[in-house]
Amino acid sequence: MQQLKHRSDYTEDLRTERQWRQSGKLVREGAAGMLLWPNRLHQRAFTYYRTDEVRDATPEELYAAGAPERERRKRARIRREEQRKKEEEMWEVEQRKIEIWQAQKQEKEKKKQEVNALIQSALETPVSVNHPTELICMDIETTGLTEIDEIVEISMIDENGSILLHSLVHPYWMSSWEDAEAIHGISPEQVKDAPYLHELIPRIYAALSSASTCIGYNLYSDLSFLPASLSENLSFDTIDVMQEFAPIYGEW
Repeated sequence: MQQLKHRSDYTEDLRTERQWRQSGKLVREGAAGMLLWPNRLHQRAFTYYRTDEVRDATPEELYAAGAPERERRKRARIRREEQRKKEEEMWEVEQRKIEIWQAQKQEKEKKKQEVNALIQSALETPVSVNHPTELICMDIETTGLTEIDEIVEISMIDENGSILLHSLVHPYWMSSWEDAEAIHGISPEQVKDAPYLHELIPRIYAALSSASTCIGYNLYSDLSFLPASLSENLSFDTIDVMQEFAPIYGEW
């Protein structure tokens, strides 16, 4: 394959079809031209024509010859404009998402402060334990596994199997949890009239504070959904049976 030369290798007047057209000339029909690199840095080759390969042209001919280029430029402008509008629309959508997210975050932070105040007040409510127990088995169902998810059910039994607490829980801010619902079957409809967590805190605290050991399946995850202000006031050993039971059940 013959290696292309550079335009700068020639001293004669060589120009591209467009360059000649800008000078008022058109390439003659059948002119072969030479494929050359414009310079030693350019990454695209162009066809150059000698002076004997072009002719003078009328304004009408020049205008007609330039039509394809004008059309290409027009289409390119339209594409750029469409792309610009698309990017602007995408930016506006993203900005709106950010605004909604920030508003939701602020609302949740405000709600969290209100909830924390309710929980703190609930912790100060004295409740006696009817049947103090050394061992408690606890299970909690939630709307999901992230830090913004909430408890929708809590159950506790003592070492004799007696029920200490079994209640659905009304979430504070979560309104739907389809993925979690498919697992535990607890729907928003079922918890709409259930007590909020702070209403159950006195009973939860009273039961857990009497125990020296708490047992559960995936217990550490369950405990993480209890308010920190509650957990700080509790001290008991924990036994999570998930690691022992999961191989038998086949699910972690």
